[in-house]
Amino acid sequence: TDVGRVRRANQDHHLTKDGMFVVADGMGGHSGGEIAAEVTVDALRDIGPISTLDELIDRVQNANAEVVARAREDPVLRGMGTTVSLLADLVRDGLHRLGIANVGDSRLYRLTEDDLHQHTVDHSLVESLVREGRLSRAEAVNHPQRNIITRALGIDEKVLVDAWELVPVTGDRYVICSDGLYGEIGEKEISEVLRTVVDPQEAAEDLVSRACAAGGH
Repeated sequence: TDVGRVRRANQDHHLTKDGMFVVADGMGGHSGGEIAAEVTVDALRDIGPISTLDELIDRVQNANAEVVARAREDPVLRGMGTTVSLLADLVRDGLHRLGIANVGDSRLYRLTEDDLHQHTVDHSLVESLVREGRLSRAEAVNHPQRNIITRALGIDEKVLVDAWELVPVTGDRYVICSDGLYGEIGEKEISEVLRTVVDPQEAAEDLVSRACAAGGH
């Protein structure tokens, strides 16, 4: 994770632990976004084994409740929120599956032998306009309102969580990221790094370096 080249504070938090991989990108004035992301990650840190998507969704709902409760405790934090995108190991009847959950505009990509696939849907204003046919994909890239999200943890008592289940395939690679990455470099470049840099840590550092070099907004 990196603050980039423009902002003074980094409001992103992440978690890698026991088959759970999480990225949370906070939003809100003062330190609100940072706190919302931190509360979310902490709520997901010790959730234990998960076997179904319903359980995974419940854990994200619980994280949302924690963010809402924290905002109520401090008037300065009212209105804070965060995205969350995660990948979790699901074990059921001895079989392994991968569960994806997403709220907001952080993304999860999967690189297969064929291509790079975006498995999450951005909950953002421009994505809604693209789906409605009112904006082209090319126009969305530089739209002045591209950072406005339509769904986040911490805003309402209940949040709608997108969730999918995938069959793990040997050789596939995954990237979970905030818009700090995909907003700076394209999917072609992300795919290139994943195909050429074998070590996961080195690949992550390479991606961050490229995003900063591209502007780090």
